[in-house]
Amino acid sequence: MPHPGDPGVPARRGKSPRILFISGKIDSKEAGKFGLVLKSVPDNTLNAEVETMTEQMSRAPINQLRLLKNLQKGRDGL
Repeated sequence: MPHPGDPGVPARRGKSPRILFISGKIDSKEAGKFGLVLKSVPDNTLNAEVETMTEQMSRAPINQLRLLKNLQKGRDGL
C-alpha cells in the first residue's frame, strides 16, 4: 500500500491549510467539522463527559485498545 510521500501519491490537504492561514485558531464547532475533536461539550459538562468516556475506555479489553492504537499509528505513518 502506498504511503503519503511516495512518488505518485497525492498529498491529502483537507482543511489544514485553512487552519494555518487563520493563525491556527478555530472554535470547538469548527474543530468538530474538521474532525479534530471527537465531541464538543459545554464547559459545565466537560468533567462529566470525561468521566463517561474514561469509564467506557476502562471497560474495553486492553488488547483491543493496544491494537487500535497500533492501527492508528500505522495509518498516520508513525
